[in-house]
Amino acid sequence: MHSPDNDKGPDLLQKSLINRFKKDELAHFYLLRPHPHERDPQSALETWISQLLEQVWPQERPSSSESFTQHPDFLLIDNPSPSRAYQSKEHPGLLEWAKTQDYGPMELKRRWIIVHHAHTLTPSFCNKQLKTLEEPNKHTTIIFTDPQQSELLKTIESRAINIQIPFALNPRKLQRAGAQQDFITYLRSLPEGAGTHEAHQLAEALEGPIHEALEWTRSNSDLERQILEWVLDFERSRSAAPQLSAILQRLKWFEKSQLMNNSAQERWLTLLSPYFPSKRPS
Repeated sequence: MHSPDNDKGPDLLQKSLINRFKKDELAHFYLLRPHPHERDPQSALETWISQLLEQVWPQERPSSSESFTQHPDFLLIDNPSPSRAYQSKEHPGLLEWAKTQDYGPMELKRRWIIVHHAHTLTPSFCNKQLKTLEEPNKHTTIIFTDPQQSELLKTIESRAINIQIPFALNPRKLQRAGAQQDFITYLRSLPEGAGTHEAHQLAEALEGPIHEALEWTRSNSDLERQILEWVLDFERSRSAAPQLSAILQRLKWFEKSQLMNNSAQERWLTLLSPYFPSKRPS
């Protein structure tokens, strides 16, 4: 699913995965979730996956005029009725995955299995796939998408590398003008005390070029806990319960991504991207 507004080139996370693909260093199993401010989560996930695979395809078939969707080494599984659980006995994609789970790619370097609406997979089907999800064929990458940002089975979560789209492809309009800069105002209004100087430095960094802000944050790793507390305190002061739940998920993902060895730049971009002003200095 593409729209002209979303054709802005690969983001940092896509670039990282493509580089890993080129080096044959991709993990076996990823769990992809939308940006917390995403207005249309499922559309964004489908678009993001499509953009990723459209970059993979020329690496595999540089001169092909076909689409990757026509190749058997790309298995795209979608729930036609996402309001109810996948019916695995009736779903051709799930049946094909179950039959071919022990096999690698037919002719390409890597086989891709994309399962959209993973939150609607039944526990019984997931339990049958645990061995595959933990150690599929070494040339296979499985990506589950979870538009609901729900908590999947612990056995699934523990086997996946959790990743999150770093930008909202269809951003939700903020309720009040200048809300994107409110976090900067908050940092500058903190009372004098320990960390005030660093809070003002962070505010200044967020108003500057994004790459410099990310570098400043990465190089001040000893302030990580303080920055997380500032984010949580700020969101508590302005967010209703549903929005706060999304923020807590974002913070949880940030901390878990450390264990998964995600790059510092990617982690900070995902956490802080809602707070960058919409107009950047050229």
